[in-house]
Amino acid sequence: MKKCIVMISGLHRNCHLSVDNFFEKIIEPNMKSYKFDIIICSDFTKENSPKWGKLPKYSGQSAVKLSNLYDKKEYNTEDEFKEHLKNIYNKHDQVKNVIIYNWKKGINPRPTSWFEKNDIGNPFLVCGIHRIKLCVESCDIDNYDRYIWLRPDILIEKQINLDYYDNKMSMMSYHGNDLLDGMWIGDKALLYWICCFIEIDNKTKILKKFEEFKKLHLKDNKLNKFILKIFPNIKYWGVNYEKMNKCCKSRILSLYFLKQNNFNFILSSYYNNYIKILR
Repeated sequence: MKKCIVMISGLHRNCHLSVDNFFEKIIEPNMKSYKFDIIICSDFTKENSPKWGKLPKYSGQSAVKLSNLYDKKEYNTEDEFKEHLKNIYNKHDQVKNVIIYNWKKGINPRPTSWFEKNDIGNPFLVCGIHRIKLCVESCDIDNYDRYIWLRPDILIEKQINLDYYDNKMSMMSYHGNDLLDGMWIGDKALLYWICCFIEIDNKTKILKKFEEFKKLHLKDNKLNKFILKIFPNIKYWGVNYEKMNKCCKSRILSLYFLKQNNFNFILSSYYNNYIKILR
């Protein structure tokens, strides 16, 4: 039987609203062919904090309405909160680990050297990447056939067929917007992409080649064309590579590297599957 690791990282204030969708669209349609390990990384200090201001248009709900559905329970200890998360996702006895990483304002990890000292871009983005790093480093990451990362507040429209992802990785699109921070899925191509922009201890062989690739000077206009080609509906950063923060630059360059090394990349919008964000 093949093996798939699912890494779920972010704030879990509304995971009780999305967990049924998670099992119906990802886990249960593939359980006959795949053994799943689930790793969770969350924040104990902000587990039920409200989302900021007005929600993006693609969410379809107001922050006030949705915040009324948040998990308002207060957990006395991290262990109690971890047990709560394990119970939510352990429907089929698949939770392998629950990790707590508490983000503090003004204290930002540096999960990759792409971030220069005192110039790391969006602190929330960096914190999110650090949580992925912790998930990857907590297991024997090379021993899987499929890899999935997702945030805990999304709903998937259609079932996922893991056998589709041979020699390819995909990012799940929102309707009309190619954001990169919702859900990723793939085989070793996805693992290599993650390892290319996050420095982890259990590295893969392809990273040596990527270190040489990073030293090449790629003209910004070439990467801008690449961005427009693979993300026709991108709205988050715009399409100017030079103006992106270093985290976004590293992820785009990593995708470019995979393309140059015959790994396939595809947006879920190409095969008409989308996600919706709850926040």
